[in-house]
Amino acid sequence: MRFLYLYTLLVISLLSGCHSSDTEKSYESGDLNRQAPLKRERIFGAVQPPAVCTLQNRKKFVYDLMHDTYLWADETKDVNYSDDQRYPDEETLMRDLRNPKDRFSFIMDLKTYDDFFEAGKNVGYGIFFEPLAVETNSNGYRVDALALLLVYPGSPADKAGLRRGDRIVAMDNRTIDTIYHDANLFHYYFESSDPVTARFHIERNDGTETEVSVTKAEYDVKSVIKTSVRDFDNRKIGYLLFQSFVGSSEQELKNAFAKLKDEGVDDLVLDLRYNGGGYVYIARELASLIGGWYSSRKIFNQTLFNRKYSDYNMATYFSYYLYEQLSLPRVYIITTGMTCSASELVINSLRASVVGVEVIQIGTPTCGKPYAMIGGPYCDKYILPVQMKNANADGSGDYVDGLQPLCESEDDYLHDFADPQEDSFAQALYYIRYDRCRPLVHSERRQSQKLMTTPVSESFRSRYGLY
Repeated sequence: MRFLYLYTLLVISLLSGCHSSDTEKSYESGDLNRQAPLKRERIFGAVQPPAVCTLQNRKKFVYDLMHDTYLWADETKDVNYSDDQRYPDEETLMRDLRNPKDRFSFIMDLKTYDDFFEAGKNVGYGIFFEPLAVETNSNGYRVDALALLLVYPGSPADKAGLRRGDRIVAMDNRTIDTIYHDANLFHYYFESSDPVTARFHIERNDGTETEVSVTKAEYDVKSVIKTSVRDFDNRKIGYLLFQSFVGSSEQELKNAFAKLKDEGVDDLVLDLRYNGGGYVYIARELASLIGGWYSSRKIFNQTLFNRKYSDYNMATYFSYYLYEQLSLPRVYIITTGMTCSASELVINSLRASVVGVEVIQIGTPTCGKPYAMIGGPYCDKYILPVQMKNANADGSGDYVDGLQPLCESEDDYLHDFADPQEDSFAQALYYIRYDRCRPLVHSERRQSQKLMTTPVSESFRSRYGLY
């Protein structure tokens, strides 16, 4: 049985309680209390996954876990989990048991987990969208369109010609408002993995309209969406749009940083605006590629368990040497409220005073997840409860309200990534030139409709923008 230690998803791979090659490759530990062996107790503590997967056994497993290794186990309430009317499934039970501080613990399908985090694959159209909403007189809202923030390269949507900035205003002659407010329709079009074919009515930035048919299919989810280098003020400015910390990210990052290093970049703009998190060892590698000899052998992250399991507290360190490392004294990082978990870990680890890398955060505050998860499979599910708190080398990790940007900017989906007119990238270029932030200028066109950054649902797809 395989178990994985996650930060929104995972840090360490364990095979039957033993070290795996991934563990040896990606993990260095140091004492907080003492050196802790990689034991199964880190996964489920004293709780055993059910041997027989009845509904009651699954609910008992979740209930016991939330009272054992869960970060706030001492505060978890007692309920009658066998009440099927109140708790028809273990997902409902987990949501009810979550601490008020916890917006993150969830359960997902095991196959979906393996497909995405292990193989880097997804079944869908290949779009990442946010609803465009208008307030109504009844104190509600009307969703007029879905703004395409990102179209995954090589996905069905990409092959159909969809692009960032397009707005889906109808599907199969149904309004987006109708689909958005009908749970069954929304599941049919967006949440299911069925090979649905939908006719999209699209409005483009130039005012033209078009219709395209897109069929859901499996595609490779690229982590590195875009890498570019431009000359600016006699400096070479590197740009990297990084979307997810998954198993396939490691080689993609090495290739991207090799290109940036070969071209001799002086500055790096790292775009994490839509990155919802993933493996910690990938976060550690990304931070190490940026920091290089500035961060080498310094503490990357401190991980703290609940009181019962405090003997497992530990520290991980930046990599000692990576051929592709840039060793930059300053990095510009673009964020939004969708920047979460492992993305925040990269920012928080680099900004520690002992590391010596200046982080210029641009955009809007991040999601605010200074927590880690120990994930594990049971039955046909993968459970991800918050079980650890994280802190950088300075001991700083209290960013539940999000990491705050130094320079504000809008998520300017009307311009492409790395376009000098795109608000966040323009802010980075301004800071590079003048060593200060540019005043925030609101776009009248974007202000007429608001992006709703509240998740559509608590599903895996909604959390990671994989539709």
